[in-house]
Amino acid sequence: MKKAILSLTHSGDYYTIDKVNHALEGLGYRAVRLNCDQFPTQFQFSFATSGNHGLVIQHPDGEFRQVDIAGVWMRKNHLPVIENTLDTPIRQQCIRESEEAKNILLAAVDVPWIDRFETIRRAENKLLQLQLAAQLGLKIPSTLISNSPQEVRHFYRQNKGNVVVKMLTPASQSMGRPPHFLYTRELEPEHLENLDGLSLSPMVFQQKIDKEYELRIVYVGGQCFCGKLTTKNASSLTQIDWRQARVGELIWQDAELPPSLCHKIGALMQRLELTFGAIDVIKSPKGYIFLEVNPCGEWGMLEKYLELPIAKHIALALHDKIVAAQIRISAE
Repeated sequence: MKKAILSLTHSGDYYTIDKVNHALEGLGYRAVRLNCDQFPTQFQFSFATSGNHGLVIQHPDGEFRQVDIAGVWMRKNHLPVIENTLDTPIRQQCIRESEEAKNILLAAVDVPWIDRFETIRRAENKLLQLQLAAQLGLKIPSTLISNSPQEVRHFYRQNKGNVVVKMLTPASQSMGRPPHFLYTRELEPEHLENLDGLSLSPMVFQQKIDKEYELRIVYVGGQCFCGKLTTKNASSLTQIDWRQARVGELIWQDAELPPSLCHKIGALMQRLELTFGAIDVIKSPKGYIFLEVNPCGEWGMLEKYLELPIAKHIALALHDKIVAAQIRISAE
């Protein structure tokens, strides 16, 4: 019987999930898609401390025990979706309980991952990313994370009005455009008089970087795959945040990275203990400026438009981890 790889995603995901699962099956595994938003309504988890079977997953594709599972690919996590048939407090409690149960039971699966929940949570810390990047010699923009209107106004003056504002959390759970999201925007003088919203949600404020173009760099197991993003007939909003572009405005092109930049990115990913990550970099007249790493970031556009073999390398990286773990166990 083929060993299973659990591919964790959600029901709205497409393209990338299929590409990686196809590559995993080509390596001899059974790829099992688990849509996290469909737990607990459409499949079940069980874990008993007595006995030795560990986690049991009862899924439409079959029953899987811990011994059947060779590895886990953490593509996307997603909160459970429970219909509005319950009173709001009860429904919210059910969502919290389900999310906690899902995460702790999956975390108990002691097999190779790309990447584990706790590793991703640590690596998603944007401040940690910037601090490590600067230590490793990457250029970073001046940054303020705050809910203090006074500090924001001071930061604005320090940077002579060249400031953008953005959120700490990822924009989307899939390749599609998110329905409700505050895109990166330029901070205008009139905004300084209306910063009351910071009392509800702190924001990230960054020095605006003059850009020649943007890079999306996908790091997989020591290798970097890179796409250069340019825009045509783009609005000023698109120039600030390419995710606001209309159909046909974005052009992805092949790009080569300087070896020194690849080396620094590799060192950063090692410090973050990530096997996979999507990195955003701006090419400015003053050089390459690191913005952030998304440990579960999007890369389908690079494979689709530039034919970069990212899915294949994700599958190979997980396979290599599985083989290394088997060798280590055999040697003990």
